[in-house]
Amino acid sequence: MRNGMTVYEIVKKLVGEIRPVGETNEDNRRYANLDEMITLVDKLLYDLGLVAVHKDSHMFSVKDAGQRAAKFLKDISGAMPEAEEEKEGINETPEG
Repeated sequence: MRNGMTVYEIVKKLVGEIRPVGETNEDNRRYANLDEMITLVDKLLYDLGLVAVHKDSHMFSVKDAGQRAAKFLKDISGAMPEAEEEKEGINETPEG
């Protein structure tokens, strides 16, 4: 923690809300925030990939970091189906 806030909390505060609420003006702001968040996550994932390539290094600490990054990247590759189950269904109508 830095100054009582986690890195996650700081990023959320800087980027702003990203989940749409169904109000056009607010959703336009949130869409811009979403673009910003995607750009950040893309760069972070790239950085993790640069570490993950060392998962088979002969140096213990390099290999350890590489394996940790590789495991995380592998774990998140299957995260989308789980996220689909959790969506709130904004503006969806029940089938009937």
